[in-house]
Amino acid sequence: MGNNSEEIPGRFGKVSFPITASLILFVVCVFVTWLFSAYPTQRETIKFGIEAVTLAAGMLSAYYIGQGLLQTVVQRDRSLKDAQIATACRFMERWNNPDLATTKDIFREIIASGKAHNADYVQEALKDTAKRIVVVEVLNFFEEVALIANMGLADDPTLLRYFEGALRSYHTALSPWIQTHRASQARPNMWCEIDKRLQRWE
Repeated sequence: MGNNSEEIPGRFGKVSFPITASLILFVVCVFVTWLFSAYPTQRETIKFGIEAVTLAAGMLSAYYIGQGLLQTVVQRDRSLKDAQIATACRFMERWNNPDLATTKDIFREIIASGKAHNADYVQEALKDTAKRIVVVEVLNFFEEVALIANMGLADDPTLLRYFEGALRSYHTALSPWIQTHRASQARPNMWCEIDKRLQRWE
């Protein structure tokens, strides 16, 4: 590439630039102005040409505005998607926080015991205040996750891949107790966002 200037005497290189619609329109405007000056007898025709150029300029301007709006929409959608993924990842970070390890161990032991026995066993086990507090705390966390997902504020595919299997297992094991607890607290909508999210994931 660098030897081309040596092969052709007098050439030091070349400059290239894109030919844009704006440049073409500018050239046309200059040409029409020259015609108007050089051919006074054809000015009516040239005026029509000027009007056509003006219309073309308006159309070009509208095109650029449309492209700008399109880019704005695309960038907004990307930013929204990034924010949703970041929100989902924060839930994953909170669930994996070492400070939650003891609570999760107790919760999983309750779930495992319930699966090994029956619903009545879970009902009996959760008469223990400490264990009930653990279950309520974990369900409240998942209710928050489900609420944010249901509102479209977190990336649902990310949450689905990470939480769906475990949450469905937990919910199945605890459903009889959840129904009883709702009745005892006179709160029929308690943890209803979890129900909605699991239905949508189906």
